[in-house]
Amino acid sequence: MHNITSIGRSCSIMQCLKSAIFKENPVKNERFLLTGLHACGDLSATMVKLFAECHEVTAVVSVACCYMKITTDLDQPQMGRMNNQEDSYRYPLSEFVQKLPDHCLPYKSREASCHALEDYKLRLEENTNHLKMHCYRAVLESMIRESYPEIIRPPVQTVKKAYDLPFLEYVKLAFVKLNLELPNEISDSSRFESMLSRWQQVVTYYTISVMVASVVEMIILLDRMLFLEENNFECELSATFEPTLSPRCFSITAHK
Repeated sequence: MHNITSIGRSCSIMQCLKSAIFKENPVKNERFLLTGLHACGDLSATMVKLFAECHEVTAVVSVACCYMKITTDLDQPQMGRMNNQEDSYRYPLSEFVQKLPDHCLPYKSREASCHALEDYKLRLEENTNHLKMHCYRAVLESMIRESYPEIIRPPVQTVKKAYDLPFLEYVKLAFVKLNLELPNEISDSSRFESMLSRWQQVVTYYTISVMVASVVEMIILLDRMLFLEENNFECELSATFEPTLSPRCFSITAHK
């Protein structure tokens, strides 16, 4: 099978998958099972579409992840059905959800759906210093937006054992990883102390977002189920393994 992990656009993924099936396997009447364990972003939805469109693919088992990387009609409002570009986005897939008012899922909602509810529950019970990292990150992003307003979603990399570091040390390491110049205002730590003292409020907000994570995940997965049912395929959604092993444990299976 071709390596398709570096292909960003959904249509390229679809073309690559079809090429792998038809060109590398020209045997007539050959049947395929399409599987994906934690297939990232658009790839999982593309597998579902390929199953529906490709006669040779007679079954699919898909365990998705990274919902925030899904291309949506909110991201490309002028594309999709208007220009007959069926592969321009991967949510929503079903006609039922497309017709619902306010069906859009913004990036923040999709990002929240990737949180690990079970793991975070343990962190809350243990009440460790790890919890303060949410406030560290929130204040850091406030600093970045203030100094670099053109950066909408800063790709902040993990700072090892950041919860054991003084906040300003954490900020310096984060800016180095982002390859950004440190703002002069950082020397005045008093302006950040009031925000850091509200870390429990940040934890509360984060906890609420984690609580609704599974709801958003189910919306995305049920949309794919509805798409399959609209195309007259039998399908099933089930928890394949324990969420403590991986929070992305739900699989969609379908067959012809």
